[in-house]
Order: sequence, then structure tokens, then C-alpha cells
Amino acid sequence: MKIPKINLLEIGALGLGGVGASMVVKKTPLAEQSAIVRGIVPIGIGVILSGMSGELVKNIGRGMIAGGSAALIQENIPGLSDDVLMNGVDNSNPYMAGSDSYDTTSASSGEMNF
Repeated sequence: MKIPKINLLEIGALGLGGVGASMVVKKTPLAEQSAIVRGIVPIGIGVILSGMSGELVKNIGRGMIAGGSAALIQENIPGLSDDVLMNGVDNSNPYMAGSDSYDTTSASSGEMNF
């Protein structure tokens, strides 16, 4: 399997497009619209940008398409929400929660000397 060349500028542009899709919805009058409109508008802007010249602008558009699509799916499919990937990661889950107390009894024996 050949590992593709990673272009950080492309990754950054895709990320910028995803954030841009979110900002279009949150910082404009779209916030008061239906969930479908809030998802479709960033997708439409992304389609326009992805058809323009320049790879940077195209990748920003592709990121907006991805961000708008994710928002559209999350808001319109029951059971999906913003925390779908990290559901239950808090102090109520003993396997994923951090420790509130630390055992320092072994410090005097030198086990914690790094």
C-alpha cells in the first residue's frame, strides 16, 4: 500500500471550510431557519467554491460541503448529536474518567524518579 503525500495546506483548507460552514450557520440569520436549510446553505456555498479556480478555494469549498453534510445528517437523523463520537466520556464512566486521587505512596521508594 502506497502512503499518499500529505499536503498540510490542503488539510488546513479543508478544516477551514468545515469551520466556515459552521460559522455561516451560527453567525448569520440561518440560525433561526430549519435544520435542513442550515445544512443545505453551507453545502451550496461549498459547491460554488469547489467549482472556482485555485486549489485552495476548491478545498475550502470541499470542507464546507463536508461540514454542511455532517450538520445536516446530525440534525436530521434521530439519535445523532454533536457528541456521537465521544458519547459517555465523562466522570460517570469509570473506564474513561480521570482520577481525582493519585497514589503518591510509592514516591518515597524512588519509583517515581524519572
